[in-house]
Amino acid sequence: MINLWVFPEGTRKNTGEIHEFKKGAFRAAISAQLPLLPIVFTQFYFLQSKEKHLDQGEIIMTVLPPISTEGLTAADVPKLMAETHSAMTTTFISTSKELKDKVHFPLKKD
Repeated sequence: MINLWVFPEGTRKNTGEIHEFKKGAFRAAISAQLPLLPIVFTQFYFLQSKEKHLDQGEIIMTVLPPISTEGLTAADVPKLMAETHSAMTTTFISTSKELKDKVHFPLKKD
């Protein structure tokens, strides 16, 4: 069994949006003919970005349905990336709004 956890943006970011994906995770999944299992976290409102300090907070984690790579080739990487990005962005926006409506977001420290 192969398990691999990858941040498709190439890093963690806390800017309120999902950024452009890198190709590596998608190439690996297609090469191994293994499904992708997208996991979306809401924005980390409790991360003080300048200090890289996490205060106590809450997130919503959503596991999306697996995305098959069966029969896909390297030529399908851009389409797979776009479809995955779209699904993850839609979920990120809705769950981040849900969390913002539920939790008092503290003001960022200067």
